[in-house]
Amino acid sequence: MAHYDPDGLVAPHVRHNIEALCKVADRVVVVSTADLQPAEAQWLRSRVEVLDYEEIFGAMDELLPDFWGLTRTDRVRPRLQSFFVCFHSWVVGSATFQCFWRDMVPLSDRRQVILRDEVGLSRALQDAKFNAGSFFRENDDDRRVARRRMAWRAALVTGQPNRRTRERYERMSQEPWNPCAGLADRALGEARLPFIKIDTLRFDPYGHGPARLLEAAERERPAAFAGVRDDFDRTANYYPPRSAEVLPSPSVPLRALRRTVRYA
Repeated sequence: MAHYDPDGLVAPHVRHNIEALCKVADRVVVVSTADLQPAEAQWLRSRVEVLDYEEIFGAMDELLPDFWGLTRTDRVRPRLQSFFVCFHSWVVGSATFQCFWRDMVPLSDRRQVILRDEVGLSRALQDAKFNAGSFFRENDDDRRVARRRMAWRAALVTGQPNRRTRERYERMSQEPWNPCAGLADRALGEARLPFIKIDTLRFDPYGHGPARLLEAAERERPAAFAGVRDDFDRTANYYPPRSAEVLPSPSVPLRALRRTVRYA
């Protein structure tokens, strides 16, 4: 698990995640680039209990893909999203896997990391005939909701469609979505994906109202989301808005549509 915190802390939601992983894994390795405070480092060394991931690992063991993630997306390029991926031993021992990590050079540009490394790893393993799986699987209703939300986002970005902007609007409205943002509320329901990315709550890249999503998460899983609001306040200065994801305010005609696409 990769970890960073500007104040050298292990936040409550991160602790919950680590404890859940310890329950299903023989060995959990946390790689932190933070200057950890002594008490936080000691906590990391002493954790072993809790649940959460058993259902996920059990379900994927039955499907037995060679490697899998919690989610997949076709946005940018088809790939498993690398915030959570698992590999069976025969994948880890393969020449393809070894070569990928041997040749990887760290990058600081987020988009380049996605294009070269996240997309690259999925593509390399699939080219080597390893089959990929995803725990969260969309249904037809999910896809209808996501497509409506992408159309809303495209309308926000391009403004009221006219002859000049229509082509851009139509292209954007047909783009693939990121399920961690576009379907975050639907995935949370019925534990189809008992996981919300902090980025979705912090940046709201599709304009769906993260406050509603966080409230629903706190109601459904109060222990898992304890302290998340305080952590946002503590770290807000370190995470300014991403310019490419800042959406304009909806025009008057679009405001009436907002309730049809916001998080349930």
